[in-house]
Amino acid sequence: MSTLPLTPEQSAILQARDPAILVSAVAGSGKSTTLAHAAALRLRRGTPPGRILALVFSDTARQVFLDYLAQAGHARADVTVRTYDEYARSLLDAWVRLGYIDGAHTRRLTSLDALRPWIYQAIEDAAALGAHRDYYEFTLNDTHAEYILDTLTWLKGTLRLRHLDDMSISEFARQEDLPEGLVSILREYERARSHDVGLYEFQSAQDYVYDCLTTLAGCDYIELPRFDLIVADEWHDINEAHLQLLQRLHAGGGQLIAAGDADQVIHTRHGAHPDYMGPAFLAAFGQARRTTMPLSRSFRCGPTLALAAGQLAHKTFESWRTQDTEVSVLLQARLYQDQADGLAHYLQGLRQRRSESGFASFAILLRSPDLSIDIENELIRQEIPYQVNGFDSYFERDEILILRGILALLCEQLHGVTTAAEALPILQALGRFCEVDMSEHDWQASARDIAINPQLIRYFYSGQLNRPPPLQPASTPTGDPVSRKTNGTAAPTASIISVPSLSPSDTHYTGTDHPRPLSPWRARLAHTVEHLRPLVNQASAGELLRQACTLLHLPAYARRHYLQQEQADGIEHSIQAFVEHAAQSQLAAAAFLETVASTQRQSQRLRSHAGSPRQQAPLQLCTIAAAKGKEWPVVIVPGLSRLHFPRPQAQPAEERRLLYVAATRAQTQLLLVSDDAQHPYLQQMDLSQARALATAMLEENRARQADTRIYLHVPFEQRADAKNKGAQWDPIRRQWWIRSSMHLPSFRDWLPPDQ
Repeated sequence: MSTLPLTPEQSAILQARDPAILVSAVAGSGKSTTLAHAAALRLRRGTPPGRILALVFSDTARQVFLDYLAQAGHARADVTVRTYDEYARSLLDAWVRLGYIDGAHTRRLTSLDALRPWIYQAIEDAAALGAHRDYYEFTLNDTHAEYILDTLTWLKGTLRLRHLDDMSISEFARQEDLPEGLVSILREYERARSHDVGLYEFQSAQDYVYDCLTTLAGCDYIELPRFDLIVADEWHDINEAHLQLLQRLHAGGGQLIAAGDADQVIHTRHGAHPDYMGPAFLAAFGQARRTTMPLSRSFRCGPTLALAAGQLAHKTFESWRTQDTEVSVLLQARLYQDQADGLAHYLQGLRQRRSESGFASFAILLRSPDLSIDIENELIRQEIPYQVNGFDSYFERDEILILRGILALLCEQLHGVTTAAEALPILQALGRFCEVDMSEHDWQASARDIAINPQLIRYFYSGQLNRPPPLQPASTPTGDPVSRKTNGTAAPTASIISVPSLSPSDTHYTGTDHPRPLSPWRARLAHTVEHLRPLVNQASAGELLRQACTLLHLPAYARRHYLQQEQADGIEHSIQAFVEHAAQSQLAAAAFLETVASTQRQSQRLRSHAGSPRQQAPLQLCTIAAAKGKEWPVVIVPGLSRLHFPRPQAQPAEERRLLYVAATRAQTQLLLVSDDAQHPYLQQMDLSQARALATAMLEENRARQADTRIYLHVPFEQRADAKNKGAQWDPIRRQWWIRSSMHLPSFRDWLPPDQ
C-alpha cells in the first residue's frame, strides 16, 4: 500500500492517457515520486514488471527511484531501472548473445587508466600524419586525454560524430569549430575502437548509447524490446543520442512519461539543451498524441525561495510547504578574502546551531573551485569538519602544487614537508609543468629522498627540471596499446641526482616528422628561478609568487593544458586566489610554505575524520554541478560577482540556471554572498517582493494542510457503508479517503492507527 501522498497535479499526470507526456517540473516538486507512482499504478493494474522500464542518469538516482517505488507499495517489483548507459550496454550484450553482432571479444573499459593507452596511441598516430597546420600540440598527459574524452562525449551525445568519416578533417574541424589536430586524434581513436557496425575493439561509458544507435542504423533486422510504460527521470539532462534511443523504444507502443526542469539544464557540454524540455520533445514524438503537464509546487522550497526562484527563472514556481525558506544576502566588498571573512561570523554561529547530526545540514555550493581557498582555510581555522565534492581540495590541485614547488625551488628547500606522501604531489606537479617523464619507482625514490632531506630539491631541479631532453626521431609505438606502459616507461634509477633515460612520451609533437624538445617551459622556469632566487630573503611569498606568475606566463600554461576556455579561466582564478592568500599572510616564502603544509595536515585530519562515528558529520563543500539532485536544510552560495558569477565568457542562460540549481537545494535557509547589492541575479530574484507574497502562500498552505486527506482501511465488504458515510474512492491509490475536517468518529473503524 502506498505511503506517498499525491498532489492534484501528480494525480492528473497519472490519470492522463496520452502516449507521450512531458512533465515540466520545478525543483523539489516530486518528479521521481510521480514517476514511481506511475510504475506502481501500472503494476496494480496488472502490467508485468518486465513491461515497465525506468531510465535515470546515475546510480544514486536509480536507488532513489527504487526507494520511491517501495514507498508506492512495490518494494519487490522486478521493474527494470537502469541508467541510459547501462541499458544501452545491456542491449548490446543481448544482441551479441542472439548473434546479431560479433561483440564477444569487445573489451569493456571503465576508467581513464584503461583508456589512456588507446588515447595516447591515437595522439601519436595523428601526430605521425604530420598534415595539420594549426600547430596543435600532441602532448601525452592526462589533462589532454580528459579533454579528448570530453570532446568525444559531446560529439557522441549530439550525434555529430556520425559525420566524421564523411568529411575531411579540415571540413569537420571548421563545422564543429575544433582544432584540426584534435579532429585527427578523434578519427584515429574511433578507427582503432570501431572496426565495423557492431564490431568494436573496446567500449566505455560514453560509447554505449552511441554504439547502440549506430548498430540499429546498420542492422534493420534488430527488434527492440516493447514496453507498456517507459518513465524517464531528470529529462533536463538528456541529449540527442538519449532522445533517439527513447524514440526507437517508444515506437513499439506504450506510454512514455518524461519529467524534468528546463532550468536545471547545466550539462550542455554533454549535449543537454533546454529545447529537449519543449520543442524538441514535441517534435520527436509528434506522430503520437503528446502533451506537457506541470508540477509547479515544491515540497523542498518554502514560499519565499520558491517565488524568488520563479522570478529568476521567469516561470510559475510555488510551494507546498507550511514553513518558509529564509533567503538572506551577505554583502562583502571583495570577491575572495572578504567573502571568507564575512562567512566567518556566520560559520561561528553555525557551530552553535549544529544539531546532533553535526554539520550534515549545511552545504557551501561553489560556482567553481577557485573560491574554495579562503573558504577551506576558514573552515580549518574553526575546526569544522568538511568534505569536498565535485573538485579537489585546493591543497591537491596542480596549479597550487606548482606554486608551492616554485617557492621551494627559490628557497632551495621544500619547507614544511615531512613525508614522501606530502612531497610526491609537489614534485609530480613540477614534473608535469616541465613535461618530465620518470618511472613510478623514480618518483617515489625522489619523494622519499626529499622528505628525508628537503634541501635535495635543488638537485631535483638541476637533474630533472633544468635539463633539456635530448632530440630524438619521432616514433610511433606498434602493437596492442594495452601492452604499453602508460605512466613512466623509464628504467628505475637509484637517486634523483642521476638522470633516467627518457621514453618517447617525453617528447612533444607539432605535426612534423621530428619532435622538438620540451624546452620553452623549462627555460621559463630556469629564468624565473635565476631572477627571483636572490630576492627570496627580501620579498614576501606573495610578491615572489606574483612575479613568478608573470615570468612563467602561467595563464598561457593554463590555456595549453586546459584546452576548454572555462577550465583555463578557472585555473587562472585559482592561481590569483592563492597568490592573494600568500599576500594576505605577509609571510616570507619559507614561513608561508611551513604554514601551508601545516594547514594541509589539519585539512586532511578534518576531511578524513569527517563522518566517522566519533566525529560530527561534515559540512559539504561542493560545486553546484555536483549538488544537482541533492538538498540540505541550509545552503550557502558565495561568489555572486559580475566578474565571477556569472562568468563573462559563459553562456548567460546557463549561468542563470546554475544559480537556480544552487538556490533550490535549500530547504530552510539560503544565504547568498555577493560583492554587489545591485547584482543582476539579486535584482531578478526581487527578494522583497517574494517575501511579501510568501505570507499569503504560507497561510494558504496551512489552511490546506488543516483539511488534508485521510486514507481509510476499508474491507471490501464494507465499501458501500463507507461510501454512504461520505468516503471517496481514489482510483490511483485504490483506497477510500475522507477529509480531515469531516466527523472522524463516524469512520473510527477504518481510521489508520495514528488518527
